Amino acid sequence: MNISLIALLFFVLSTSTIVFGACPDITVKTFANDLASAHVLNRIGSLDEKYPDFGSIQIFIEHSIGEEENGDTIFIAAVRSFRDLAKLLESRRTDGLPAPGSRPLRKCSNSVCTYDFLNGIQHNKLYLKEIRYNDYKSCLEIEAIWFLDGD
Repeated sequence: MNISLIALLFFVLSTSTIVFGACPDITVKTFANDLASAHVLNRIGSLDEKYPDFGSIQIFIEHSIGEEENGDTIFIAAVRSFRDLAKLLESRRTDGLPAPGSRPLRKCSNSVCTYDFLNGIQHNKLYLKEIRYNDYKSCLEIEAIWFLDGD
């Protein structure tokens, strides 16, 4: 094989993560804590700067006692960025409610991070419930984020 062709191939392969988005060097626990902090501070959209190119993420919003206008107890959507997630959550608020809330991270294992709900929930709060991820690839991939609406 031609040396210049090998050099070109090596260059393309070595820079492809830059072109297609770099893999963040983080643990899922770090991400889960960052997401919880950003949610409570109403700054989820700012996560795009730290975690770019996460791709499509499924969003589930489970109602504790109420339901959607169509009678469903779970709202499902997909977003392509954390800014889109912030817009989605904001569009579901009325007079600032439900307010963002979070509980301490309980654990991350078996592709699910859960938050501690042993002390119950408050009315008019939107809590992070769990994060579903896969870590069988070399790069952390967030598949779904579940919220719990305290209705």
